[in-house]
Amino acid sequence: MAFAGMFALGIFVGGVVTLGLKQAPSSVDNFIKIMGAVLTATFSGSVVAFMDKYKVSTNDPKSFQSFFMYPIGLLVALLWLYFEDVWKQTNPLLSWGGVISIVVITLLATGIALVPRLRKLLE
Repeated sequence: MAFAGMFALGIFVGGVVTLGLKQAPSSVDNFIKIMGAVLTATFSGSVVAFMDKYKVSTNDPKSFQSFFMYPIGLLVALLWLYFEDVWKQTNPLLSWGGVISIVVITLLATGIALVPRLRKLLE
């Protein structure tokens, strides 16, 4: 469950970050305010405390393997930020290719987070 938890945490924080990134280009002042909030949310103490809980709760060296799911969750959320732009492409090959790529990457990342057999392929 640590893999799914770290992935979900990355998706949640990434979702907050992507909402901020969508609003940032409206003005320079807005950009500075939003980037300050985004960086704080991404690297805040609550995320570090959540990660530290897993470190303290077990002495198994394999427990640290779940940490790589946090940045993957951040990246998946960032991919979905650009979904609308990908879908609006005039070239159907780019449009459908981009949509299929985003969906496949999301399904693969979710599979790695939830299915232990897929994680063994990475070892």
